[in-house]
Amino acid sequence: MKYRTATLLAEKTLSTSGTETIDIDVKDPISALIIGARITFSTGARLIPEPDVFSKIELVDGSDVLMSLSGSEMAAIAFYEGMKQINWAACNLLSETEEGYLRVLFGRKLWDTMLALDPKKFRNPQLKVTYNTAAVQALATPLYLRVLAECFDEKVISPAGFIQNKEFHSYVPGATTYEYIDLPTDLVLRKLFLQTKYFGAAHFQLLTSIKLSEDSDKKIPFDILTYDLMDKELMEFGRCHQYLAAQTRGATFPVFGAPCNVENFNIMNASSQVAVQAVTGTGGKFAFDASSATLILIGELSGALPYFVHCYPFGDQNDPEDWYDVTKVGSLRLRVQSGSASASATNQTILQQLRKY
Repeated sequence: MKYRTATLLAEKTLSTSGTETIDIDVKDPISALIIGARITFSTGARLIPEPDVFSKIELVDGSDVLMSLSGSEMAAIAFYEGMKQINWAACNLLSETEEGYLRVLFGRKLWDTMLALDPKKFRNPQLKVTYNTAAVQALATPLYLRVLAECFDEKVISPAGFIQNKEFHSYVPGATTYEYIDLPTDLVLRKLFLQTKYFGAAHFQLLTSIKLSEDSDKKIPFDILTYDLMDKELMEFGRCHQYLAAQTRGATFPVFGAPCNVENFNIMNASSQVAVQAVTGTGGKFAFDASSATLILIGELSGALPYFVHCYPFGDQNDPEDWYDVTKVGSLRLRVQSGSASASATNQTILQQLRKY
């Protein structure tokens, strides 16, 4: 058999918060990691999107960090790598058990023979998963966690390196201010991600423009407004989709969805024929209301800008020679212009880099 799915962690009951360390004890090259979670929610409201039960998912080799992402960052990056379906429901049901899945690729696609994570290139690779169920809902039960690895088996490959995704910079912006971020120039850049996290606001209220410049503006790869960036992302990546299961409980019990712009609902009233009177909210945070008692809604949510993560790809994404070789640049600076609602947000800059062995 050319490939296999290895279990790095069989389902394990954890506490409500903590960090679980999992040894990467396979020797074959890994094309992707899959994080599976199961949580039972109680009677309170959701506080943040469910994938952010994981505040940090790190792949480390001693002090060397090979990957570092939050749950929502990982879900959004998977979309920008071709996974159109967000594998975590948008839900506000009470006393509900939810299954969620996150995947990260180490190549340009699944089973990329040129780029993959080769555990033999490292001394002691480990996955560190930091979680907190109470951050999503105050009375949520402990987390059930499992971790799988998509491995090459009888197919022998010699990958030249792997794609590394790391949160590089985080800050709390002021309203209508500029932040200047000096980016590293040691590794080739494939994609640049920027998450402006404050659910319930429109995207243009959080981010006005971004600019990337080399060597004190000697060269400017882009200087782009939010509106233009959104159009570029929609044309290149299309819309993401997410299963919806919700109750008409109003703004007190919001639904946190992945799409944060040009959202659309295709829903069915599963309780009765009473019409849903209003759907309020934007920016990944929604409220459903009806004239009668609480109703059950099921359907699909679609849109763009998953979990407020913007993406700027560099060059032909299938050709490593066409990616942004910043190693030839003296200095590289990102300028982020925040919007009117940004004082309540948190901004993260995430780099997708080519790391060679």
